Amino acid sequence: MVMELAAREPFRLGNATIDPVSREARWEGGQERLQPQTLKVLIALAAKRGEVVTRDELVELCWDGRIVGDDVINRSISLLRQFAEHAGGFAIETVPRAGYRLIENGHRVSAGRTRRLAIAGAAIISLVAAIAIFALSHRPPPSTTLRIAVEPFAYDRGDENSRRLAGQVADASIRMLTETGVSVSRLERDRTTGARADFVLSGSITGSGNRSAATVTLDDPLRHAVVLSRQISAEPNDPDALPDQVGAQLSAALSWVAPLLRLDREHPSDPAVIANLLDTNQTSFDSQRAFQRARRVAQGAPDSAIAQLALAMSTGLNVMVIPTAERSGALASGRAAAARAIRLAPDFGDVYIPWCMLHAEARIAECEASLRHGLAADPNAPSVLSTLGILLRNVGRLDEALPIAAESLARSPYGPGKMANSLIALEASGQSDDAEALFRRGHRLWPHYGGLFLKRVGGLTARGDFDALSRFDQQVRASGLFPHYPSLARPLALAVRERSLSVAQAACRQPADDDLPVIQCMLALARLGDLDEAFRLADRLYPRRTAGTAAEEDAIWFANPDNLDTIYLTASGAAPLRRDPRYLALADRVGLSRYWRKGHLPDFCTRYREPICRAITKS
Repeated sequence: MVMELAAREPFRLGNATIDPVSREARWEGGQERLQPQTLKVLIALAAKRGEVVTRDELVELCWDGRIVGDDVINRSISLLRQFAEHAGGFAIETVPRAGYRLIENGHRVSAGRTRRLAIAGAAIISLVAAIAIFALSHRPPPSTTLRIAVEPFAYDRGDENSRRLAGQVADASIRMLTETGVSVSRLERDRTTGARADFVLSGSITGSGNRSAATVTLDDPLRHAVVLSRQISAEPNDPDALPDQVGAQLSAALSWVAPLLRLDREHPSDPAVIANLLDTNQTSFDSQRAFQRARRVAQGAPDSAIAQLALAMSTGLNVMVIPTAERSGALASGRAAAARAIRLAPDFGDVYIPWCMLHAEARIAECEASLRHGLAADPNAPSVLSTLGILLRNVGRLDEALPIAAESLARSPYGPGKMANSLIALEASGQSDDAEALFRRGHRLWPHYGGLFLKRVGGLTARGDFDALSRFDQQVRASGLFPHYPSLARPLALAVRERSLSVAQAACRQPADDDLPVIQCMLALARLGDLDEAFRLADRLYPRRTAGTAAEEDAIWFANPDNLDTIYLTASGAAPLRRDPRYLALADRVGLSRYWRKGHLPDFCTRYREPICRAITKS
């Protein structure tokens, strides 16, 4: 599993916005759903835009190094070229005797709506992306409270509905920004008070009803620069949600800026250098492009804490798509940047996150120690708390992870990644009513964000509630969200309900491209008594991550950095697996046993005292 689509964020390519989670590509006037393998090839080529990617590199990245024939690669390239013709804005060239090169045209059309991703590391992505916003307003503020002045929104003259909508969008933006901790004031059209604000928000409304759209712009009044521009179109089936959708997108983007203003005030950076880290006019964050930009900027700014932090985090986010031949050098640079960021800004909590991103996942205790150090140094850091919550839920400490997810969401109530992380924790803990309310709220604010769906499915799967999983699957499909997502929820729910091993075996017979159906089969088969097959699937999903030394573990991770969350081994749905002696070997090889034996026992030992715990606690 070199490239896991469910762990990647949306990105812009040519005229299209592509969401690897749903595999949907959208552009003005069209959309297309890409095949999983084809999409992996596209991501590999897009990671090195303008550069040659060899066929061997494609095999290693997209087929896990398995032997594949030329016709398989040729078919993927052919499908991608057809997609490029439909979407426009890029092309794939064949470089004779070398490989392929993705060329992006200079012209791009604006995105019809903003789509952001927040699966496990989305808070980190938002942190890096926010650098571009505050860098352009680089001046010492009197306080860390962000100040926004809001102009009256423009609208179609003579259209009363458009005028009313303009007021609703402005009001919702002010209300939601205020709830995020931003100081907001209304600004008259002569901008008499704009110079006293960090940013000025303006916008315009076109159309009304299900044909309405809002364009919002954030300006730096001192430098007369546009630092953020978004266009959001009304959903045909829920046009009344547009004001809240605009407010949510602004609030999610700006909730990260105040802590970064504080970091910049305490550890000043050259604004001209930092402003080049990201393209602030992009409507979706492209982590691969940010990585290339961060590498260039950090080299020329060794004393900039923000530049070094951006390089360290961008390296961690992109490690699995960096070609193996370049990975060692990239990781060395990323680790050096992380160490420099800590030396430059030891009191900014998020500088302690990259350690986890740039070392083997099996080194769980060391990662937790780094995160807790960051939290102690800076309890209000944007991302370290949520990152700690993710670690705790994976090691089976949901009792601690759930309140952390709730607190993290309270700090950024409209962040889609924070919502998704709360959803998986709520469902895995059995708090389905709260999860349903949060999902409905999140889906209304972020209707095209797949992380909400996938994290809720992940939580239901981890809990092993196949009936609830089946009901949610039907609910989502009825709404039209992810109509093609491969799901075994209904046949597995039937199999578990009727205690029919044969039904489950039949449903699980066909190999799946996505991990979640395989995980569901592993848990359902274990519950129905087919533990041999369940552990065979576990062996496939969870290869060895541990070794005799930390260096050897880093080498294992280095060769395959795309590992699967372990919540599916530690939550209640895996209880049947834990009743088998083979579970201990499984927990050993992914690093869980070693972590637990250091005194960090999971809930199934501290609360439920399952029999396996006696073996875990033996030294």
